[in-house]
Amino acid sequence: MRILQSIAAIALTLSAAPAFSADDAAVTRALDRQTAGDLLVTWEMARDSTDLPRLREILTADAQLTTPAGVALKNRDDIVRSVEGENGRLNPGLAEGKFGIVRHVIANLQVELHGDAAKISCYDLTIVYNKEAKRPEISEIGRTEADAVKVKGKWHLKAVRARLDNQTNQELL
Repeated sequence: MRILQSIAAIALTLSAAPAFSADDAAVTRALDRQTAGDLLVTWEMARDSTDLPRLREILTADAQLTTPAGVALKNRDDIVRSVEGENGRLNPGLAEGKFGIVRHVIANLQVELHGDAAKISCYDLTIVYNKEAKRPEISEIGRTEADAVKVKGKWHLKAVRARLDNQTNQELL
């Protein structure tokens, strides 16, 4: 009986506590910033694992991709087909449940919110398994920049630009 009385007293005390008083707009901005930034992480993971449904989910229909080679893809379907085409080369064992031989590692993620739009950037290391040397190696060093938009309460990538810094880095050494 005493336990029930204690629980009732705690419940009564909690019900009399003041309502959460945090600035709702600040909380929304923080959640939007995190969610928008997570898009680049999801982008890289979906590419590495050739998760085509996930790619479709995070891209707008008119999404654009600019590759380091300067190739520009102008819509979600072209981007997804491009990643699908990489499947045999980058993820040969995917059908057997093996993860791909390419990994993208993101660092220094930055997100600038502008209402329902965001500018996102990060450093990007591409790690590839070298079969001959039997070890992983960094194959590319670069940056990924993206534009995201919030549509009907959900964040999507509208544009992704991948840039390589390998040549610049070689010149500095």
